[in-house]
Parts: sequence; C-alpha cells; structure tokens
Amino acid sequence: MKNTTPSGVGLFRKGGVTDTRKVQVTGKSTFIVTLPKKWVTSSRLTAGTQVGFSYQDDGSVLLVPPDVGEEHLVRKISADRNIEALERDITALYVLGNCHIIEVHGTEITAGTRDMIKNLCKRLIGFEIVESSGSRILIQNLLNTEDFTIEKAAKRMFSLVFLMFDDLARVLEENDTLLCRELASRSIEIDRTYFLVSRMYIGKMNVKNVSVKDDLNLTQAFYYRLATEDIDRIGDHITKIVSHFENGNITPEFSSQMAELCQTLRDMFRDAFESFKLADSELANNIIYRGMELESVIGAFREGADMVTISRTELMLDSCCSIRDHISKIARLSIELSHL
Repeated sequence: MKNTTPSGVGLFRKGGVTDTRKVQVTGKSTFIVTLPKKWVTSSRLTAGTQVGFSYQDDGSVLLVPPDVGEEHLVRKISADRNIEALERDITALYVLGNCHIIEVHGTEITAGTRDMIKNLCKRLIGFEIVESSGSRILIQNLLNTEDFTIEKAAKRMFSLVFLMFDDLARVLEENDTLLCRELASRSIEIDRTYFLVSRMYIGKMNVKNVSVKDDLNLTQAFYYRLATEDIDRIGDHITKIVSHFENGNITPEFSSQMAELCQTLRDMFRDAFESFKLADSELANNIIYRGMELESVIGAFREGADMVTISRTELMLDSCCSIRDHISKIARLSIELSHL
C-alpha cells in the first residue's frame, strides 16, 4: 500500500521504499494488513474510522484518511484591487475545483467588476452568481461532472472546431457576415469546454474524486489536457482569420486561395485528432510531413498577396501558420502516446 498523510505523502518512507507489512489471514477468506502506528496517530484515526481505497494504474492501492482532499467550501477574494487580477483568481479557483462558493467582497464593488464577473461566469461552465449586493457577490459552483469525462470534452471541442473550419470556408467563399458573428460565439463555447477539461484534469489527480466512468489513466489525461489546449488555440486563430477578413478589403482571388488552404488545414486537423485518439504514430508522422509541405504553399500566397491589403492578408496567413503548428503539436503528442 501507499501511505498518505494530511501533512504530506512519504512521511514514513525509508530510502524511497514504503514501509512493508505482512498480509495475514483471519478465518477462511479475510486478509488483514496492519497499519503503522505513527501514520494512524498523525491521521487521527480511531477504531471505527472509515478510510478510502483507491486502485492505481500500476496495481497498487492508495489508502486515504477521511480528512485528505476535503474541499474548501468557501473562498473569499477581495474586489478592492486590479480587475484583471481578480479575473485570473476566479478562473484559477474554477480550474482547481477546490471550493463550492467564491465570495467576492469589497467596500463598494464597481459596475466594471460586476460586468467582468458576469461575463466570466458565462465562460466557466457551472459557475453561477447566486447573490449580488453593493459589497458582496457570491459565485456558486453548480457543476456536476459525474457523467462528463475529459475524453468526451475533447471530442466536443474537436467537433466544434471542425465545424468552424467548414464555416470559415463558407465565409471566405460567400462573404457571409452573419456567419462571422456565429463563429465568434462558437469560440466562446470552445473556451468554456477547455476550462472544464482543465478543471476535470485537476480533479482527476484528487484520488477521492476519481470518476468510475473515466477510462483514461492519469498520464493519458495529461496528454488530453495538452491536446485540448492546442484545439482551443486553433479555434482562437480561426476567429482571428474571420475578424481580419470581415474588417479588411480582401480580394476574391485571395479569399478563394484562403478557403482552399483552410480546407487543407481542416483535413489535417481531422487526421491529427484521429491519430491522437488511436495513438497512431504512422498517421501522426504523415501529418507532420504534410505540415512541412504547407510552408511553400503559404510562402507563395504571401508573394502573391495584394499590396493594398497586405497587413490583413499577412495576419490571416500568420494565423494559418499557427494553426498548422498546433496541428503538428497534436500529432507529436500522438507519437508520444503511442509509446506508453
């Protein structure tokens, strides 16, 4: 067994090896292992105390005292400071997932701070404002991730971005301004799901909150967390391309070339995610080579760009290069996964 204490793991390790105990048998089929007295005392265990068992990927068992991993129900944050710092703190508490309620308090909470918190809660799945007054705002976590897994969230992010690629091609080919606004709203949904993945990954490291419906081990979950970050960035760059197209005087010829390039990136993105799910190193290497070949294609687009709109076209092509790089990163993660 691995020993865990509230004051830190490894208190009773000697030379990197956990203390050992002999397995004893009582009756015909009951196996018993005694616990170290120091560990029992420091964990404040008494007769009748229930402890938890968590089965690890390597076949070992983690023994968890009842007080380990207890959630902090309420966290208080001062609103009397920089609004950007406050936003970062609330986001961090969401990702860490170690509280049920966040109390933002101050002498007088400004309208700007209120708007920030309101908009931020729209981006954080499960966070809702349940009370608001002149000096206090209560944010409650209403999220239940029991039926939602990191793997499902990653697939949802992939689907959203894949659809964004299709709609981006329509925007470039048909100059559909209404669709431009819809793409921006989808980017927000991708951000929301990415924050949720980060939160679930942190929660997975808490042995008391492991979901029986999540088939990923901790290492696989780590790679999913990295891959979803790249997926999130790809969605951001699609939004940037749409914004530059909408606000610039882009020629029809360049728009057509961009649509073709984005469809190529879409296909690479689809194959990269497939290689990631299957841990297919051969497919992943093929994607990386295809990404290298795009360098000359993008270079030709730069040379043929209309000088009147050079700044906009450069920015659009820069985003295409970034999308290609993030796709290649997903492929490299696939190769690493194939060796687990």
